[in-house]
Amino acid sequence: MNSKYILLAFLILAQIKGISQSPTAVKNEGRISGLVLDSLSHSPVEYATVTLFLEGSKKGINGSVTNAQGVFSVQVKTSGYFKLLFESIGYNTYTINHILLDKKGA
Repeated sequence: MNSKYILLAFLILAQIKGISQSPTAVKNEGRISGLVLDSLSHSPVEYATVTLFLEGSKKGINGSVTNAQGVFSVQVKTSGYFKLLFESIGYNTYTINHILLDKKGA
């Protein structure tokens, strides 16, 4: 197996927005989007699996697959610390840990 690495070139957007529906109900929602590139050729990695985990958990809470341009977008419904796991055939697994998503940044 060729020892290529997945490189996350851009983390385009990471926001949590708090939208109040009523005085007692608050809905948090946001999105993490980015671009996955091959670290050697800098070409997009198509159909890579992107999985979102709550930090410390082994169970994925959401995920996505990159498109033909290497772009992904994962919906996030809560604030907290997360990790993103990137996997694709022929590549080593790549992880980004300790991602803080906070509704104050909206």
